[in-house]
Amino acid sequence: MKRPTVFLGEMTNPEVEDFLKTKHTVIIPTGATEQHGPHAPLLTDVLIPQEVARRVATEIGALVAPPINYALSNNLPIADASTWRRLANSWRTQGDVECYCGPGSNGSGYPLTDWSHVSGRFNSAASWQQYAGPGGWNDLDSLELGNGDQVGLTVVG
Repeated sequence: MKRPTVFLGEMTNPEVEDFLKTKHTVIIPTGATEQHGPHAPLLTDVLIPQEVARRVATEIGALVAPPINYALSNNLPIADASTWRRLANSWRTQGDVECYCGPGSNGSGYPLTDWSHVSGRFNSAASWQQYAGPGGWNDLDSLELGNGDQVGLTVVG
């Protein structure tokens, strides 16, 4: 006998049809495909939300769809941009925008970055532009602004 599952991809069509007779919630886990050092899988940021989705689905009577791996990261070479475009919906074009230039150990604390690290993104953005379009985009990294004294370029008076 087949064991019960909340994973949509493990179910047969009749099992899905039976589910849909009384329930309608499907959870779609998402995450990035990126390195996590030599000890962790590239799908760590997908596996964690998939497990959370499994636990939630069991509690609320939902199904879990196959995960969407939406990004490749970190600092991918432009020579392989057409490959990244084929394999993902997003790809990192550079390393972290943070400069870790604060007064704390390892550069932690305010400021998290400086203008040279932000403006440096503009130098390579144009060369990546041709690879972005419907279904895929270049990720120049993100920087949170205006959220207190520990992030971004926020000036605290």
